[in-house]
Amino acid sequence: MPAIATSKFARLALAGAASLAISACATVPGANIAAGSPITAAEAQMGAEYHPQFIAEFGGK
Repeated sequence: MPAIATSKFARLALAGAASLAISACATVPGANIAAGSPITAAEAQMGAEYHPQFIAEFGGK
């Protein structure tokens, strides 16, 4: 293949990969939550359940 065709192919592949990466960022759960927003009751319950495990794992008291 000529160098020009390879270059076009590389740019097209890079553009495709970049668009997939950007679209994946939009679908990550929790990615669209603003900093400082309050947690839900379910999240608070989950935190209460896992708190002792985190303390034990990281050597807290």
